[in-house]
Amino acid sequence: MKAEYYIVDDSQTVTKTFRALSPVVLRSAEEVVEAVEGRQGNARRRRAVWIARSDAAAGWLTLALAGRRGRSRDWCLALAGAEGVARHVLTQRLERVVYGDVVQLPNEELVEVLGAPSPQDYCVGGAIDVELGVAVLVRGDLSSLVVPLSSFAPSGSGVVPNFGDFEVDDFGQTLRFGEYEAAFDVVLYEHDSEYRKRLRRKREASEQTLGASIRRLRKQRGLARDAFDGLAARTLARIERGEVEEPHTKTLELIARRLGVEVAELGEY
Repeated sequence: MKAEYYIVDDSQTVTKTFRALSPVVLRSAEEVVEAVEGRQGNARRRRAVWIARSDAAAGWLTLALAGRRGRSRDWCLALAGAEGVARHVLTQRLERVVYGDVVQLPNEELVEVLGAPSPQDYCVGGAIDVELGVAVLVRGDLSSLVVPLSSFAPSGSGVVPNFGDFEVDDFGQTLRFGEYEAAFDVVLYEHDSEYRKRLRRKREASEQTLGASIRRLRKQRGLARDAFDGLAARTLARIERGEVEEPHTKTLELIARRLGVEVAELGEY
């Protein structure tokens, strides 16, 4: 279930960038209090993600949450404000809180990641502690991943990571340490067992498709993709990868004839 987004902002306009999240826009302390109270006691509502875009906005949200009891399952992205005691209030009242001083992505890319089907597979920012030897990486679902700096070994060309020059790029898919680059999905695969399980399930599901069955049968017959007269190797590759959901009947008949089976049998291998 996707989250509900609340933009807390004391300016007169909300950029088109944040409109992509279809947010509820709150422009005063009173509106924030009303929104917070409206969510209390309604466990069936979707999780809220509060995005405070200014010092004043963060203050309104903090005041609205300070009088609540317990911790809600909501999240907060405080892009400004929230210093000192305010940070403790937000941390105690909300399930996940991320502050603007660790966010690396520009707003356009940040919004893209927040609205992605699997935001946890992207990085929005983080912090490096060389003395502790760790990188704390913030994911698109506002959770954190602690990664030893030793995981970032020098590249094959000898480029060494410069941990004093850290940034996130490519819509949360690439980590940069100076001239050194690391793919975030590789970091996830190494350090997040749940990510590995999801990836494994996805691969297993892809192996049950018609395209995967055709690929296995073709290899069993010892045929290359260019061995199908009348069918481009590129087209066959797209079918095998599942990029063509419903191949034309004549195409399937051609493939089946070359593989020596009936069309109905193509998905059984």
